Amino acid sequence: MFPKFELFGEVFYSYPLVLGVIWAVGFEYSKALNKNLRHFNLLFLILFIAAWVGAKFLFLLTLDNQTVERISFNSNFWLGGGFVFLGGLIGGLAIVALHKIYFKQNIVEYEFLILPLTLGHGLGRIGCFLAGCCYGTSCDLLWSIHLHGENRHPVQLYEAFSLFVLFGVLRSRWRKGQSILPIYLGSYFLLRFVLEFFRGDKIRGVFWMGLSTSQFISMAGFLCLLGWFALRKRA
Repeated sequence: MFPKFELFGEVFYSYPLVLGVIWAVGFEYSKALNKNLRHFNLLFLILFIAAWVGAKFLFLLTLDNQTVERISFNSNFWLGGGFVFLGGLIGGLAIVALHKIYFKQNIVEYEFLILPLTLGHGLGRIGCFLAGCCYGTSCDLLWSIHLHGENRHPVQLYEAFSLFVLFGVLRSRWRKGQSILPIYLGSYFLLRFVLEFFRGDKIRGVFWMGLSTSQFISMAGFLCLLGWFALRKRA
């Protein structure tokens, strides 16, 4: 855990620093890949806002009513930490869908955005590891890390490594002209569902049958994806 460090007499916090780098790199990488999307700079800005707000709202849904009332009108919450990635993904996908409908573009033309998204998400999990959030359950494995008073699964690094591998696979397929959206969604929904069993931070929400908010969303997303494949086969 390395939540903050000092450089040239100034204190820097790892997590917001990593987030800033992710969005900056993501913008430049996306811009370099973009070929057909109109008004891309504005689109990226709106995607940023929608993803940020979506991640915040889903985080609020995992909290008790008292905590929600306490922090929902606090600017420090909206400008600081406290995100659920799947909420940001839903917000971003909604904006892409609206942009696609308005400009009458093919969904394939948006798929390049998945590459910086996957890479940035992997880097973001390293930021979580440095900050000590989104931590794992207790374990006695050789690669466990001591965090919050116990040896734990470095679940943040599990996810980061998996996302980097997924990025490599998606990048290879995209460069060959193959569709990558279904692979990304299916792979991440499965990955997130499994990794949630190694999460030890109860703030993520644990509801029915010991499953978390993100696991229910992942199941729903995966089932929708299967339904979409079934409809395409029948068409």
